[in-house]
Amino acid sequence: MDKDEVRQLFPQCIAFADECRRVFGDDIQLVYVEENGRSLGKRGEAGMKTALSGDVNNP
Repeated sequence: MDKDEVRQLFPQCIAFADECRRVFGDDIQLVYVEENGRSLGKRGEAGMKTALSGDVNNP
C-alpha cells in the first residue's frame, strides 16, 4: 500500500499524525491506525492507548 492510498483510507489518523509532526517534528511515526473498520500496522501488546490534551498540567 503506498502513501497516497494510506492517506485516502485513513484521513483522520493521517491528519492527526500530520499535526503531531507539525508540533513535535518529523520524527513522529504511526505504528498502528484504525479507522472506518480498517487497520494498518501492529497493535502493541498492551492494546491501544491514546491521550490527547492541550494542557499536560491539567489532565
